[in-house]
Amino acid sequence: MSMVELQDPLSTEVQSPLMAGFSDALNKISEILNLKTVAYTDIPLTAIDISKDDQYRIYQADFGKKLWLKFPPVVVKKNNVVITEHFTIDYIGGSISFQEDFRLTENDRVSVDATCLLSESKTIKDINTRIDKIEGDIVHNKGYYDTIEDLELAVPIGENGDYAFLGGEIDSIYIWDSDNGSWKDIYKIQDLSDYYTKSEVDNTITNLQNNINTNATNIENAEKQIQTNAENITQNTNTIKQNTNAISENSSKITALETNITENTADLTEKIEKKANKSVMHSISVTSENWAENNEGVFETPIILEDLGFTGDENIIIGLSDDATAEQRETARNALLNTKINQETKTLYVIADGEKPEIELKFSLFILD
Repeated sequence: MSMVELQDPLSTEVQSPLMAGFSDALNKISEILNLKTVAYTDIPLTAIDISKDDQYRIYQADFGKKLWLKFPPVVVKKNNVVITEHFTIDYIGGSISFQEDFRLTENDRVSVDATCLLSESKTIKDINTRIDKIEGDIVHNKGYYDTIEDLELAVPIGENGDYAFLGGEIDSIYIWDSDNGSWKDIYKIQDLSDYYTKSEVDNTITNLQNNINTNATNIENAEKQIQTNAENITQNTNTIKQNTNAISENSSKITALETNITENTADLTEKIEKKANKSVMHSISVTSENWAENNEGVFETPIILEDLGFTGDENIIIGLSDDATAEQRETARNALLNTKINQETKTLYVIADGEKPEIELKFSLFILD
């Protein structure tokens, strides 16, 4: 793992390259965290008394309104009038330093319009969203079993949204039926060849978890880098005279960022413990008049998913209704039913690759979050 080299400022001269390196480190950390920003108008600046002979030259902003962005440009005002010369801007420290011959007086007031970095991280928010989605897949997936007896033994009592995969001549999907307090087979004739296998699901979840772990490691490394920079600044405070207050304020800002990261990490744990997915079942009847021949010479019938609450992000499971008659099951087998989804129109097509069904068929359609 690559890390910034440590430097002992007690045994070396404090030079401007060290401050440049500190600025570079803050830039990389803020890039990793992808911090949000806010634009302020008329941020009041307070004069810093370096000594009795050095007053009204350096003006700084309060905590929470430092770490200015260079673009859009910072607007400096003296007594509410915009000025553009005879000063330098410390973007990280949030301060203005006037030239020696242009220092101000006790009655002068300095303010700026500036865009500041916030302690809220877009990167951490994105991680929260991804963990929420993964949690929905992990919590309700009860695994793969050879028989219904194995499933009932392993999970005798389930919750709404729980599902499991069963093997056999035709793989099936079972969901927990809270009304009857039992596992219900919702997939008896649907071809599962287009679905992920248990191994593929496990690998996908593992890869996603690895990505989360990698991001967590990056955040941990960023925290360590922040702490290292804060310690270096503290050790050099006695030797850096004119910039003492600016460095101290930056150190406090870094500590606030670290605290915010810790709180966001706690939020991740709380959300993981509370999340749960739900599924919605719809019963759909298809008569012989609903089947239309398409350009490929086979018959199909459309089901408008958007009318059923489908947004495009859910998983769809459809199969012949559990109460289908023997005639309906025989008709479905002879029809060689299959499915396809048009994401743009949010339409599910049930396709008869075999004989066109001449009787009414009833389907159960599940939308899984």
